[in-house]
Amino acid sequence: MKTFNKKGGISTIAALLTLLSLVAMGAVISYLVSAGEESRANHFLSTQAMYVTQGGIEHAVKKIYDGEDEIIVPPGKAFGNGSFTVSRSGLTLTVTGTVGDAVRVHKVDSPTEADCTLIDVTNANLSHDGKTVASITFRKICLATITIDKMLFTWVSDNAERLKQIKIESSTIYDNPAGAPSGTLLDVADYTVLNGNNNVINKIEWNSDMEDKTITMTFTMADGTTKSATFEVDD
Repeated sequence: MKTFNKKGGISTIAALLTLLSLVAMGAVISYLVSAGEESRANHFLSTQAMYVTQGGIEHAVKKIYDGEDEIIVPPGKAFGNGSFTVSRSGLTLTVTGTVGDAVRVHKVDSPTEADCTLIDVTNANLSHDGKTVASITFRKICLATITIDKMLFTWVSDNAERLKQIKIESSTIYDNPAGAPSGTLLDVADYTVLNGNNNVINKIEWNSDMEDKTITMTFTMADGTTKSATFEVDD
């Protein structure tokens, strides 16, 4: 007759439990290692995507100051191990960098049309009859285009003179025989600049003498920003 050994049975069960615990622990460790490797890989891709996005920002800024179109549509421009796109909404640029499944997005402010407009009034001169100012120049120094949407002129002293006509290069952008008083926002014909050449305002005409006036000219650009210049004229 066989005798049941309680100690042997307990030892066997303990050994099985220990083995099961080790197997479970091994599975947990394997999972944690795998998860850690995946996390490190995702972090690496995310870091690369950040650098790709930074490259996209630098590309967009350079294009803006070269006077070129900065927009990059999907699938984007290849850069490093990924690619980036650039979009614009108003004055905000959105740059999206992608590497694998990692995506990084950054928004930056674009220079305004006013920022990109340089006005030179150093050669402004008054005609012999005292009614017309000429030889003011302006040019685009960044962005692909700038557009003058409206203009405003104020002058001191104001003796009820009226501004009648404005001409830029060969384009008459404002013509009002009745004339507009100082401080009137003029809805001029849009004037768009596509390159960095000087544009000459060769005629700003009033109905009477403007000698010894201090005149402030303000452009309102298509994006709503403004650029002003003040000058004095004498015969």
